[in-house]
Order: sequence, then structure tokens, then C-alpha cells
Amino acid sequence: MKKVLIANRGEVAIRVAQACQELGLKTVGIYSEADRDAPHTRRVDEAYEVGPPAPEASYLNGPRIIEIALKAGADAVHPGYGFLAENPDFAAACAAAGLTFVGPPPEATRLAGDKVRAKEVARRADVVLVIGSDNSSNSNRLAEVARDRGAPAYLVDDETEVDPAWLAGAETVGLTSGASAPEWLVDRMLAWLAEQGFDEVEEVRLAEEHVRFSLPAGLRRLPLATR
Repeated sequence: MKKVLIANRGEVAIRVAQACQELGLKTVGIYSEADRDAPHTRRVDEAYEVGPPAPEASYLNGPRIIEIALKAGADAVHPGYGFLAENPDFAAACAAAGLTFVGPPPEATRLAGDKVRAKEVARRADVVLVIGSDNSSNSNRLAEVARDRGAPAYLVDDETEVDPAWLAGAETVGLTSGASAPEWLVDRMLAWLAEQGFDEVEEVRLAEEHVRFSLPAGLRRLPLATR
């Protein structure tokens, strides 16, 4: 494993690039027309324009991303968080193109939505926050499950998108996350909630999950696109 294309932008892409560089791996970045001068483009060894500003035409354009990876000579793709990180078809397409997808295999991603846990969180909480991308079917489904249980539920990328008015009158806030949300985002949300007065944390544990997948040895220290 020598060269990794990072299929993301912003802070997520910067974190992945830093991890790759610490391992001595070359990095390839992508950017939309609107992100040509974004900070993440300066943290990779080389960067390529992926498409117009709309995510559907750029960061969600799987075929174009794979085309860039092959053109740049990358042998792996790291999806980061959000965008294509929870798309099993993209993971399968990477494998078909001979690229290592740094994340769970397609079958694991399809099973990753922990809807039972979302139901239990919604049962106990006055309001539920779901950390996940709005283009993730998994994250959207978690929010829907919580709402079906009668709890107001909001899908957010991070704590900066939370409207404090949502928490007005709430005694308990439920927090869950989509399949690709990294732990540091969850930790940041918990810290923000503590600042709002929700400083007692109880972890909801149901059945333990034992989905495992192997990574190439050179990539085992990279942050994974898993929950």
C-alpha cells in the first residue's frame, strides 16, 4: 500500500491525510470547483478537481472518484466520513477496480444501521440527535426510527448544527450516530452537550456486534470509516 486517495474534504480529509503521511503513504486529494483553494487541498501530495460544487456532481460522484484514483496511481481509497463512506455500492466498485477500500466491506455497511439501539435511545430520551451525513441513508433511517418512537430527532453533521432551541425543556438527550461517524465527532458532541448542562452520560448497550474486517498491515493505524 503506497498511495491513498482521500474521497472527502475539509477537516475529515486533513485528518486522514495526516495519518497517511505519518505512515509514509502518498496522498491524493479531490476538490470541487468551489473548493479549489480549500485547506485540505494543501495537505495532500497531489489534488484533482472532481466536479462542480454540488456534492452529487463531485464528492458523491463515485465513478469520477475511482477514475481519478486510477489516473493518479492510487491503490487505496479512504472515504472519510459522510459522502460515500456508507455507500456499499461504492465500496464494491472500488474493489472491482482493484482499489482497496479503507473501511468495512459492502456487506458489513449494509448491516451497520443499529436501529434497535436507536429505538431504545428514543424510548429513554426527550429529544434525539443523530450524528451523520444528510446524504447517508443509514443516518436518515436512524432519525426516522427515533421519530417513529415518538421522540423529536435531528440529523446533524456535528455540534455546530444543533439549535439549542431543540433542547429546551428536555431532561434527557439521546445521542446516536451513523455507520461512518468517527468517535472524535461523538466525543465533541458529548463535550458540547455537557456545556449545555447535559453532563451525565449513560451508554446504551444492547447486543454486542462482532462484525470484523481486515485491513492491509500498512493501513491499520488509519482512522476507519466505521461507527
